[in-house]
Amino acid sequence: MMGRTRIIAPTYKATLTEEIRKKPGRLHFLRVTLGKGKDGYLATSSGNQETGIVRTMIQADGLALLPADKSVFAAGEQIDVHILNHNFEMEEA
Repeated sequence: MMGRTRIIAPTYKATLTEEIRKKPGRLHFLRVTLGKGKDGYLATSSGNQETGIVRTMIQADGLALLPADKSVFAAGEQIDVHILNHNFEMEEA
């Protein structure tokens, strides 16, 4: 894997900026853009999440991990995010 010692990127905590709804029963990966707020990182949906929409994947800085046991995630709630955009600088948690 190109000499990398860490193959799987770590997850970071981020705060949702909007309410997110999904079907319960399975883990969901939400494409998000990330920003910095006064209390940490902010995650916002990058747009349409349908599988055929490439634009939102290109715009995404990370993938939010939404657990299977919940269907509603409130704005202001902390979530785990895997970083996709290596140019986005996150501080180690």
